[in-house]
Amino acid sequence: MLQKGPISDFAKVLRRRAHLGVIKEDLEKQVEKVVEASQNLESQRLKLIEAMKDKKIIDRHKEKQLDAWRKVMQDMETKFLDEIGTIRHVRDKMEKAREN
Repeated sequence: MLQKGPISDFAKVLRRRAHLGVIKEDLEKQVEKVVEASQNLESQRLKLIEAMKDKKIIDRHKEKQLDAWRKVMQDMETKFLDEIGTIRHVRDKMEKAREN
């Protein structure tokens, strides 16, 4: 078909040209799809980044809440142990007073 010289079959050339036109249209459609997919990817990436930021915020909040709960529990335990120590001290003092 690409030989030099006279064209043997002009219909083949026209079919070839039409075929190349179809291929060109398909290629343009594919390029549009690639651009659209890239835009969609970027949009989804931004959503993912926002979701990850939100998750980090929630995790930090949970950690702070857990730390606050632990502090409250530790304070309560300390208070409880102090009360036990006070009661024991008063009891020991009363027992010594009875012995004297």
